[in-house]
Amino acid sequence: MNYRDTSQSIEDFAQMAENYNTTKPVISKNHTAEDNIRPVGRRSRKHEHMIKVSARQYMIWDGYSVGDPKFKAWSNKVPPTPEQTLALAPIVWTLSPKGDIETVRIRNGSGDSAHCSRYTFLDNTLPRGLAFHVYGGKQYISNGTQYLLPKSDYHPDYVGDTKRSKDDKKYLTFARKVGGSRHGWEIVGDTWDIRGSRKQVNKKAKAEIKPYADAFYEWITTMYRMIPFTDHEYQNKHSWSEMGEWAVEQGIAENRWDVWNNKKIISKIANEAFRDDQHPMRLHIAVDFLAQSNLNAYRYGWGGDNNIREPETKEDISKLRSQWNRYVNSKLNLVKELEAEKIVKGGK
Repeated sequence: MNYRDTSQSIEDFAQMAENYNTTKPVISKNHTAEDNIRPVGRRSRKHEHMIKVSARQYMIWDGYSVGDPKFKAWSNKVPPTPEQTLALAPIVWTLSPKGDIETVRIRNGSGDSAHCSRYTFLDNTLPRGLAFHVYGGKQYISNGTQYLLPKSDYHPDYVGDTKRSKDDKKYLTFARKVGGSRHGWEIVGDTWDIRGSRKQVNKKAKAEIKPYADAFYEWITTMYRMIPFTDHEYQNKHSWSEMGEWAVEQGIAENRWDVWNNKKIISKIANEAFRDDQHPMRLHIAVDFLAQSNLNAYRYGWGGDNNIREPETKEDISKLRSQWNRYVNSKLNLVKELEAEKIVKGGK
């Protein structure tokens, strides 16, 4: 945002109407009286202008952004309709039919890029009881509580783009009683949350495999002292060579390296080995887990024999069990990535 030495803050609907009615339109070689350009602040910043919708509703525009009917964005090949202009307005003041409630609707820019001029505009034009903030690359409006101000995907100027041609209504609306406290603004309508990229375990599949996984874990924790899993050559032979060769012989893989480079292949082998205590690859799966578990005192060593680190405390046992749980999720491909960061509708 850019610093300004003057504020053009409008504090209530009455001031909004008064400012509009007492501001003379800018008339110049570029603008006629019919253009009705009424700056919200300095006349030198005429692109930040007010538009009267009705006696009970006004818009304030920052200029040169999608939907502005007077200072259009570069992408506006087709003039926006009045409905689009109202929908995309950065600030909309509305008075209720009874004249007792006033609302301010606030909208961010359209598109993922930074809208720095919009941020400065909101910071200088919103009522003082609604503070504009930027944290971590996200924009917020605060009435004492922070609310995410999402960026919109609505781009009616992108002709033919059906995904963006419909208003997603990503905005915030605040209301208070006319004549109420400067700090009396309350959120109404939808709020928004950030859903980051995350992972989710397939609970149904996990529940189905659990009895087999538990039995396998019990066998591993009973037999591990008899398995030379700390020996690097033994590890490599079981985890890579023999398992890879077996997979090729079974027609599961084209070459032995596919076993660990293809999640579907290792998932198929592990799934069968978990369920069949006589499966030829069951020991190989056990060695793979033990070699990377905390039972291997130096599990990243590449030479010589290493010692077994025996669990001594309840915490050690709990960590080992957690490692097994993550191993099961990974090798059986029970974890899936959910969609990347997304702005989702929340509640009040």
